Amino acid sequence: MKTPKDSNNKKPKKSFEQSKNLVNASYLFVLAATLFAWNSQFQGRLSGFAIPSLLAILAFGFMWVHYLTAYLKANYEPDLDTARSSKITQSFVFAAIIAHPVFIISKLYQAGFGLPPGSFKTYFGVTSALFISLGTLSLLAFLAFEFRESFKNKPKVWQWVLRANDLAMLLIIIHGFKLGFVINSSSFKYVWMFYGLSLTYFYYDKYINKGLVKKFAELFIIALVLFAMLIINLATSTNKVGRVSPKQYPVTSSKY
Repeated sequence: MKTPKDSNNKKPKKSFEQSKNLVNASYLFVLAATLFAWNSQFQGRLSGFAIPSLLAILAFGFMWVHYLTAYLKANYEPDLDTARSSKITQSFVFAAIIAHPVFIISKLYQAGFGLPPGSFKTYFGVTSALFISLGTLSLLAFLAFEFRESFKNKPKVWQWVLRANDLAMLLIIIHGFKLGFVINSSSFKYVWMFYGLSLTYFYYDKYINKGLVKKFAELFIIALVLFAMLIINLATSTNKVGRVSPKQYPVTSSKY
């Protein structure tokens, strides 16, 4: 999702003129890294959770590129024009974040697990409920962003929607580390870690360097540092939680 222009009216110095190339290269990186890890995990199969997993990881990667784009515009090239690519990827993101839970709910129902929340608890385990809820809360925040036209006359509400989206991106990082094929890939979890660490830097620049957070700035910085440490810890020590054994339920043996 595209992040808004920074409220700071002071134009940044233009010291880097390859922003558009970097953005385009980042889209290619997201596609290549995701497809490589996804194919290594599912080996080209489209059964089970293969499709919703691919949609979710691609959607998050594209949203990460939107944040990178906003950072480049705020600091290097204020006239950077990525309207065409942003429009295409935003449409994909919207469709993907809707399809992701719909596919999962449908697959579990067809496999005989019923409907959520019972199906989630049975298949993923009770201990995974917290991480599933992080994904649900993030989805609501992302959907609220899609109603941006409705908030044109409510700037204060819109600012809270934007902050909720920033938080949702970090919650999805945790969600991904505990559920999904991120933790089944020996290499992609480091790509996921890179997404998370770079987001913390983008937020430092946005909220601290640009002065959006004036009170309790020190606490905000500490929170970012702690979250960065959590990301590194999850990437280097994460294990899958609460998954039902495929032998017990062979119909769902496809990897998630």
